[in-house]
This record gives sequence, C-alpha cells and structure tokens, in this order.
Amino acid sequence: MEYQIGYVRMVQGYHRKQLMREGWSRRFILVCLENGRWIENWLKIELGGPGS
Repeated sequence: MEYQIGYVRMVQGYHRKQLMREGWSRRFILVCLENGRWIENWLKIELGGPGS
C-alpha cells in the first residue's frame, strides 16, 4: 500500500496524457484526477500502475 501511495505522490504533477503514455490505467487516472483532486482513499482498490 505504501508503495502505491508513493507512486501517486510521485506523479501528482503529471498531465493525464503523460500518465497514459507511461502505462497508468485510464480508470486510475480518471479517478485520481477527478475535479483536479487526488483521491488517496481509492488506493484501497488495487490500482494498475506502470508495469502491471
């Protein structure tokens, strides 16, 4: 979990298209960028990050 939270914090400044190019799942990006806010509680659901 901490590993995934670290990933979210690392990519907070990125734009949606940049995240998609780097392999993040569309669902992860849309939820995390909703209303311009990052929703860390969503990390309770398994996320698709780079290389997954």
